[in-house]
Amino acid sequence: DGEVGKFLRPGQDHLTGACGACIGALTAAECGKTPIPLDDEEADADYQMNYITREIGKHTEEIKNHPCGKMAGLAYTAFGLAQRRARAMLDLSLLNGGSLILLGGIQINMSDPLPDFFLPMCCRHYREGQQPVNLEHLLSPSNMFPDGDW
Repeated sequence: DGEVGKFLRPGQDHLTGACGACIGALTAAECGKTPIPLDDEEADADYQMNYITREIGKHTEEIKNHPCGKMAGLAYTAFGLAQRRARAMLDLSLLNGGSLILLGGIQINMSDPLPDFFLPMCCRHYREGQQPVNLEHLLSPSNMFPDGDW
């Protein structure tokens, strides 16, 4: 229905939030409720949500001031967080001389009858002992659809 951050799910008659975890994290951050775990057990109780809320909280102003609106800013910020986490977890030694291509982007859910979309944001080739090779130039519409059929 054209509202970033909202989605009309099958069987429902009203728009709902597209990513409850991220929207909840932003709401908590805007209210100053960024988590400060009291101990290891509390930190582990909902590690993922604590992490998202804490990290989103660091970017609240830039999210609110994003030129495409707050929800678009939230999507781009959440992508950046996920990208950093994925890169931090890479252990190229496990590839035994092989390589890895990491493709990341933002999923854009559309209400029926429209198809969902994937907005590619990064593509890199990793190999142990070498610098990553940026393949983002391959993600342009002219490279993905050489006949212009997009």
